[in-house]
Amino acid sequence: MFTMRFLVWMLMLLISCAPASLYQRQLSQLPKEQQPKYKILKYSIEAVGEKKEIEEFNHIPSTDSVALKQFEEIFWRKRDPNPLTPENERKIEFDRRLEYVLTNFSVNNYFVPWDDRGDVYLKLGQPAERDIESNGEMWTYLNLNLFGSPLAFKFAFDYLRGYKSVPVPSPLGNREPYGKTAEIQQYMITWVSQVQQKPMQYFYDYGKEELKYAFGLTPFLIRESPNIYDIYLTINAPAKKLITPSLDSIHYVWKVLVQDENYERLFTDSSEGLSYLGSREDLDKLMALDQKQLRLKAGTYIITSELVNSAGNKGGMLQSKLVLPPYKFPKEIEVSKAILAKEIRAADSTDFKFVRNDLVIKPWVSSVFTLGEPLWLYFEIYNLPLDREGQSHFKLTYYLQDLLTDKRYEILEKDLRQAQRDFAIVQSFTDSLFQTAKIPIKTGKDYVLLTEIKDDILGKKVQSLSAMFKFKKS
Repeated sequence: MFTMRFLVWMLMLLISCAPASLYQRQLSQLPKEQQPKYKILKYSIEAVGEKKEIEEFNHIPSTDSVALKQFEEIFWRKRDPNPLTPENERKIEFDRRLEYVLTNFSVNNYFVPWDDRGDVYLKLGQPAERDIESNGEMWTYLNLNLFGSPLAFKFAFDYLRGYKSVPVPSPLGNREPYGKTAEIQQYMITWVSQVQQKPMQYFYDYGKEELKYAFGLTPFLIRESPNIYDIYLTINAPAKKLITPSLDSIHYVWKVLVQDENYERLFTDSSEGLSYLGSREDLDKLMALDQKQLRLKAGTYIITSELVNSAGNKGGMLQSKLVLPPYKFPKEIEVSKAILAKEIRAADSTDFKFVRNDLVIKPWVSSVFTLGEPLWLYFEIYNLPLDREGQSHFKLTYYLQDLLTDKRYEILEKDLRQAQRDFAIVQSFTDSLFQTAKIPIKTGKDYVLLTEIKDDILGKKVQSLSAMFKFKKS
C-alpha cells in the first residue's frame, strides 16, 4: 500500500512540474474557494457542449465572472426544448443529474470534479442496469443500441482518476473497425447527447401526442425601408389531426416565438384557427393552411413555431434559424426565395392572408405535384438597372433540374422591358408546357425549378431556386 501511495505521489509531482496548460493557468488565477465552482462549470460544458462551444468557453478568462455567466445563460437558452414556457426543462434535468454526480462520483483531484462515470451520467442519465463488481462497475443502457446489443460501459478503479472507462468487448468481435469499442462508445454518447440538445425536432415529450406539420419562412425586401424585411410564416398540417370532437370543424392554436441570436426573447404571437367542414369533406386529403406576417430588421433570429389542437392533447414544435443580411437600395440586383404555389389570383377586399403585391399566393401544402394540374411559381426581383430611356431590360429563363443526375432542362424563355426596377414574377407551369419543351418527366424523382435572370444592361446574372418537389401520376 505504501508503494502504491508513493507512486501516486510521484506521478502528481511529475504532473505539477510539467508545463502549465491553459486550464491550469485559468484555475491558478482564481482564489482557492472559487476553483471548485469553475471546475464544475468547465466540465459541465465539456460533458454536453459542442466542440466550438467548449473552445469558446476555454478562451474566456476564469476571472471574468460576467462573461462566464453570460456564456452559461446563452448555452442553456439554446438548449431549451420548449422556449414558450418559463422553465428550461433541459437545464432542470441537467441540474438533477449534476447533483447526483457530485454526490456519488466526485473525486479528490485538483483538476477534475468527477470521474468517467460522472461524464456518462451527465450525458445519458441513469443506466437501466448498474452492476457493481469487486474491481469496477458495468452500466447498461437498454434503450440505446450498439450493433444489435444494448450500449454498455465498464469502469475500472484508478487510484489517480477514480473510476475510468475501459473498453467493453464488441458484439462483432475484434474485426476492424468494430474492435475499437471505446471509440464506438464515445461516438454513441456524443450522438445521443447532440440529439437530446437539439430543440424542437419532435423528440421532446411535453405531454402531447406528436403532431407533425410543415413550417416555412419566406423573406422579402422592402424598398422604402432599407434593412427591413417582410417575413411570411406558413404552416400546413393534416386536417384530421386538428378536427374538433364534434367532427364539424378544424380548430387549433398557433404560437410563434421570435428570439435574437443569443436566444433572448423578443416577442411572441399567438392566434387561433377555426374553419367549419362541409358534409362531404375528405379528411384524409384535407390540409389546414395558415400564415403570419412579421416585419424584422436585418439580423439573426431563432423562430420557434408551436401548433396545438383545440383539445390540447396533440402538439408539435419546430424551430428555424433565420439570417437576414443587411441591404440598401440601390445597390445590386437581388432576388427573393421562390414560392411554389397551388393557386395565384388577384386579391379582393375579403382576402387578408397569403396576400402579397395585391395577389393571393396559396403555397403548395406538400412537395408532391400531380401531373396534369398547374404548378405556380412566385418570386421577386429587386433593383434592376434602368437604361437611358428609364427602362429595365432583362431575360427570364426557366429550367427544371433533376437533382439526382443534376441535369437541367430548359422550359421557357421570356424577354421583358419595362419602366420599373422591382418586379413580382408569376409563372404557371403545366404538363403541356413540359411536353412542348420535350422534358422527360419521371414520377418519384426529386426536382427543383430554377429561374435565371439575365440583365441585358449590365450583363449580370442572378438565380432564383424553388423548394424541392416530386411529380406523381394523376
